[in-house]
Amino acid sequence: RIRARIYADRLEIESPSETGPAHSEPNEKPSFLVECRRLSVEHAGQGDSPSFRIQCSGDVTCEGDEYQARADRLVFDCATGHLEMSATGERKVNLWRQRPNGGPRRHAVAEKIFLDTSSRTLKVDVPSADAR
Repeated sequence: RIRARIYADRLEIESPSETGPAHSEPNEKPSFLVECRRLSVEHAGQGDSPSFRIQCSGDVTCEGDEYQARADRLVFDCATGHLEMSATGERKVNLWRQRPNGGPRRHAVAEKIFLDTSSRTLKVDVPSADAR
């Protein structure tokens, strides 16, 4: 399995012995930690705003400051901060979310889940009856 910490401007591959949730430094955009079987990076954008897209597949787990998720596939666009998680076949994406200061823990189950890491807004596409 591959373990990587993803920031808005860089990707850090970690050794399997390093553990702990992903936490952003005070002046950085939100980061998250992913574990997967396959990871690829695609360069996108040109000029003064080069960027990249990160694609993870194969039993993907994702953990950020406010959420944990499990999916078959994950795509993160570093330019927009959009994170897309999807499932294949009969499986569903599972996302658990809780604000850092407490509050209710929410669980969403769907075929696709979109998360804007900048605004921390969530969109659930084709939700199953299990979304709560």
